[in-house]
This record gives sequence, C-alpha cells and structure tokens, in this order.
Amino acid sequence: MKFIFPRKTFLILILMSMSIFSYTQIAAGFQAGLSFHQFQNYHKKENIPPSDEQNDLFKHGIYVALPIVYKINNQFSVQGELSFAHKGHKIIIRSNSVPISQNGDYINIEYRLDYFEIPILIKRFIPIKNKGFNIGMGISMGYLLNGKRLYFDSTQPTSEGIFPLNLSNNFNTSGYKYNRWDASYLIDLSLPTITRYGTFVFGTRSSLDITSWLIYEEQNSTNPDIHNWGIMIYGGYIIPDKM
Repeated sequence: MKFIFPRKTFLILILMSMSIFSYTQIAAGFQAGLSFHQFQNYHKKENIPPSDEQNDLFKHGIYVALPIVYKINNQFSVQGELSFAHKGHKIIIRSNSVPISQNGDYINIEYRLDYFEIPILIKRFIPIKNKGFNIGMGISMGYLLNGKRLYFDSTQPTSEGIFPLNLSNNFNTSGYKYNRWDASYLIDLSLPTITRYGTFVFGTRSSLDITSWLIYEEQNSTNPDIHNWGIMIYGGYIIPDKM
C-alpha cells in the first residue's frame, strides 16, 4: 500500500505539540539508548534466489531525545520529543547452490538511515505498591536526513563500498524511490524512579512504520513496499517542574 506522509500534516502536528508544551505543568529532560531496526520484505528487493540462505539481522544504532512531559493528573501524561535515531537493516547471504559457500564466503549488505523524529505519546501510570510503570502509545513523525548502503562480497573484496542513497522525489531507473517522510506507531513501556532531584527512567519502545520507506512505481507481489520496524532500549532523566 502506497502512503506518503503529507508535509502539511507534519507541520500541523508540530504546532499541536508546541501548543501542548506551552502549559506551565511541564517537565523536560534527556533520553539516550540503543536502537535495533530492520525492514519487512527486504529480500524481494534484492532478488535473492530461493536456493540462497539469508540471515536478516537488526541494524543497531543510537537514539537520543529531548523529551517534554505534560502531566495531566497522577495517572495520565502527554510526552513529546525531539529525537534523532539510527534505523536500517543488515542481511548476510550465503549461497547453497555453489560449493564455495562452504569456505565461509558471503555477501553482506547494510542500510544506514539517519532520522530526525518528533514522537508524541499518551502515557498512563500504573501503580504497583509503592512503585509502578508507564505504558504509552502514540505516533512519531520523522524525516530521513541521510541514507547509505554498505555492500561487501567476500569473493570480490574490491566490491566493498559505502554508497549514498539517491533521495530524490522521482522514481529511479529501477522503478522505485525512497520516501524521506516517515510516520510510525509507537508502544512504550518505562519504569520511572521518582526522587527529589528528578525522575530517572529506564524503558523500551517498539515502532512500526505506517509509511513505506521504499516505494515501487508499479505495485505487485514481487515489488512490495518496504517498511521499517524495530525496538529501542533507553535510559533518561526528567527534571522536575518544581525544584
């Protein structure tokens, strides 16, 4: 399904988030952690033969964010962020049809994608005795700042290279293009530790793209749109609104 996140909607959501943050009952902080992402339907793009063995792996990277939290009451809060995240994919291909693969030869392909994102989440605090945890759901709007493709064939060492992606708005000669605008669903689970000096947070977050990262000009079963999905593990600190 072809879906491109419109720029006007992106700007409207930014203005909405700014209006939320204009209240006085807000707190800000810092979050950082690791991200692990990969693509859906990636093997169809590379036309990998069915006889070949492929290992799809998560591409790891960093995640940093500046969260702003508006506390509605003791149970509910709204959190917006300005964040930077690495996304991508990693795959190792070994051929089962040629004996040379028994010697450990392989092809390694990686995508490295750098995103600026604005997540907005609604969180609920669930108390358990004297502590508790936050569960949140929301949406993230992002923009692809930079993209690279790394390729290495162990049988041809000279083939190694890092190639910048052509982030044009037009379809290329292969009949596809990269979508720079991104929107994804978010589910967040975090454990806050509240102290007189602020709130320390440890959490995990999963994301699934609504938009397609790669779009084919002609849609069919062998040319599906490719989506990003992944998880993030992070820690953070929220400065209290009243010191």
